[in-house]
Parts: sequence; structure tokens; C-alpha cells
Amino acid sequence: MHRIVPRCEDEHLALRFVAHLTARTKRKEGAAYTPGPHPALQPGTNKRNLIGHGSNLGERDFRPAFAEIGVHGGLSDTALTLATVPAVTLSLFAVGVVVCFWRRLSRSLLPSTPLLWLLCLLMCYAPWWSSTTPIFGGTKHWMTAYPFLCLFAGRGFAFVVSRIAELWAGKPWARVAPFAVAAAVLLGPLCMTLHSTPWGLSFYTALVGGAPGAASLGLNRTFWGYTTGAMQGEINQRAADRAYVFVHDTALASWEMLRVDHRVRSDLRGGLSIPASSLALLHYEPHMRRVEYQTWVEYGHDAPAAVKTYEGVPIVWLYTR
Repeated sequence: MHRIVPRCEDEHLALRFVAHLTARTKRKEGAAYTPGPHPALQPGTNKRNLIGHGSNLGERDFRPAFAEIGVHGGLSDTALTLATVPAVTLSLFAVGVVVCFWRRLSRSLLPSTPLLWLLCLLMCYAPWWSSTTPIFGGTKHWMTAYPFLCLFAGRGFAFVVSRIAELWAGKPWARVAPFAVAAAVLLGPLCMTLHSTPWGLSFYTALVGGAPGAASLGLNRTFWGYTTGAMQGEINQRAADRAYVFVHDTALASWEMLRVDHRVRSDLRGGLSIPASSLALLHYEPHMRRVEYQTWVEYGHDAPAAVKTYEGVPIVWLYTR
């Protein structure tokens, strides 16, 4: 900051940036940002004092998920599992675990295939139970546990179906009971999957209030720039011939695949240089605020040309010169 701000030709823009960052660190991430009065915008503000005021704005960037509401350490992976896996799957998982181990524990028969599943599941979660384990993301770290979670859920489903068949024995609709239960179990997750397209990782379950609730809790809205595809129409419409697009967090190989698949125009060039660009993407993550500021300084304004939202939550935006 102390190197960038003095070199900014538009001092007022630099001051607005610091006010913007300060407001962001104090607000919940799901709320809309509205610039308002701030000491940084008052006449006669000293730049050195201003820089000191904003020097710790990046300290919260890689905090664990749910840290803002007091959930730390090993609880964060459990909380994220609850926030991203359908409740019906989690319920059947709990039933499956009880069914698999209740009778075996009473008979002291621990060695079993379900025990192997449980050990594999716990191994996937175990590193994140330590508060000293570095955090570089979210569910990608323990997603290898989900197949074993689903195996237990399958056992739970089989148990529920068998119990319903016993209760309805002799009834004319007993034969269709397994299919009805299967439809009830799959309908919710299927609707969630369809609703998440093409946003993927931006989806959260109703347990945390969907995407708006997750944003208010400070959870990730996107990762590795895959939401560029949601902005492809705006890019194609606004870009001049052979324009250079700053792709931000999008992998360059992914940008090339968008061109090969004719999702973005083949004449457009993608890269990681803001000064060379005439359009700039921004995929929102807290630690990417510095990239947004660099775009403001280079383009001379702070108003995105387009913003794409999911359930009302801004996910990716596009700046133009």
C-alpha cells in the first residue's frame, strides 16, 4: 500500500479505494456495498496516516471458514460438509453408521468392511482437525471422504426401505415403496444440482441460507476463476477485435478451452497483464481486493461494466476501459 498509493495519479480514486476496503472488512460479505462518509475522504487527510489506518486490511484473508461466527479448527470442515452436502444424504449417512455398527459393537465384532469405510472417511478429515494445519481452500481438501459418506448413506437407504417394506407388508403399494423412497431421496439433490449450474462451488444448502447466507458468513463464492463462463456473453459483446482480456483467476488453459469451444470469440487474447488489457475480469475472493484496486488505478474508474450474480450474490464482474 505505501508503495502503490503515492504513485496513484488520481488521489481521490486512491482515497476511495481505502475507504472501500475499510468498509468491506467491517461489513458482512453478503451485504451490498454503499460508499459513505469516511475519514479517508475528508479534506486534508495525511497519506501516511491513511496508509497506517489500512495496513492490516489483509490479515483476515485466509481465515478458516466460519471463523467469523466462532467456529474454528476441526469444526470448520464439519461445518462446511453440513453447508454443502444435501441434508437427506447426511441423514441417511447417520442412519447407515448406526445400522452398520450398533449390532457389531454389541457382539464385539469390530473388524468389518464398514469399519474400513469409516477409517478411510476419518483419514480424509483428520488433518483438518488440527488448528495448525495450513488452509488453502475448503471442501477440496476432504472431498475424498464423500464416496465413503455415500456408502454409509446407501446402507442407511437400504435399511429405511426394508423397514418400510416390513411396515407395509401385504399392502398393495408395498412393491412401489422402494421406488417412491428413492424418488424422495433423489429429488432434492437433483434440484440442487440443476440450480447450481453453471455456478458449481457458489452453491450452498439451505442450512446456511443458500448463497446469500454463505456470503454473510464469509464463505468462498468462487475459486480458480471457473465462473468466467458465466461472463462469456458480456465479453463477446463488449470486446473489440483482437482485444486483450485480463483473465484474473482463470487458468490460461481454461481460457484457451473457452476459445476452442467457441464460448468466447477466437480472436480474443487472454492473459495476466492488467496494463495490456482492455477488459478485466474479477472473481471475488477476499484476498483478491488488491487486484480490483490495481484495475481501478489502471482503468481510471471503479465501476464494473457487468456483474453476474447467483441468488443475488455478486460472483464475477467485468471492467472495461
